[in-house]
Amino acid sequence: MKKYNIFREFRYVIIAATLLLLSCSKSTANRIEKTGDHLSPSHQKSVLVDIDHTGLVTYSVKESKTGVILASESIGSTYQKWFFYWESDSKLWIKSSDLGMLKVLEFSVNNNVIKNKKLKRGDAEISSMPVIVKNGLSKSIASRLGL
Repeated sequence: MKKYNIFREFRYVIIAATLLLLSCSKSTANRIEKTGDHLSPSHQKSVLVDIDHTGLVTYSVKESKTGVILASESIGSTYQKWFFYWESDSKLWIKSSDLGMLKVLEFSVNNNVIKNKKLKRGDAEISSMPVIVKNGLSKSIASRLGL
């Protein structure tokens, strides 16, 4: 008589269910949510995220080879949620709950800032927003953007 092993019979179902649950979770693997120097995908640029003495989150985008600063700004209090996301070497998404905003920075091939835009409802960039950015938005920011 063959011994019945329920685990053997259902192991593929268990594995498939586990993979499905993991794929549905809101991944934050590539979102930048900590201070430090964070390289763009091809390491051409980096964003240095810091917290100043007053508790404000600041950032500077710079060329990796030369160290030339391309853009810098404060995005609000460290006590609110914030993140950065390199979609590509030429596009950086910035979210700040303190300022209630989502911003996109775009750079030309010559590393000039060609877009530094705080997004609002109806903007074309919203339709091409990466899922990892969309999943990180607060309900109020998502609502403000019409999502």
